[in-house]
Amino acid sequence: MQTEITVQVYDEIKNIISKLETLGFEKYNYLSGEDCYYTSIKTEEIKNSLYKDLMDSSVILRSFTMQGREEKTNLLLHKTKLLDEVGNVIGETKTQVKIDNQDNAKIIFDKINLKNWITLKQQNTFLKNGEITIIVGKVDGLEGYFIEIEEYDLIKEKTHEEKFEILSDYVRSLGLKTGTYFSCKKVYMLY
Repeated sequence: MQTEITVQVYDEIKNIISKLETLGFEKYNYLSGEDCYYTSIKTEEIKNSLYKDLMDSSVILRSFTMQGREEKTNLLLHKTKLLDEVGNVIGETKTQVKIDNQDNAKIIFDKINLKNWITLKQQNTFLKNGEITIIVGKVDGLEGYFIEIEEYDLIKEKTHEEKFEILSDYVRSLGLKTGTYFSCKKVYMLY
């Protein structure tokens, strides 16, 4: 189970990237794609469901293109979230498998009555400085940009709570105009 943080950044993308580059980060990839979330929860119960319940019952159909490639990559994945006592996501396990046909997966989901409760479209820029990778993303329909940082080798042996704090403090030290919540749940915010 890995720990990551996600926080909103209120600035233009060029300013965010420029600031990170002055701190030694280098762009190395760009992704554009969408995640279609399907759940077994009944349609009338989805809007009253808690985030963890929705995520635990959802399978995600992810389709994206990477910079310099024309072909799409399609994945089927599930995320198991570990939340602390105040609702911060402090750990996540992803299970994924590559699939060759997104449309056929959608047909199968429809046949077994899985409901597409939301589709999240985003564009992500990946930057790296040593062992730290930062993803700067834009989600269609949400204000600002988002920064995501996953745990790195130096902090792997810490507890989930300690890793969450270390990553949050690291982002605060970057001097960006961030929000104060470091566990943004983009899909739930969009929903």
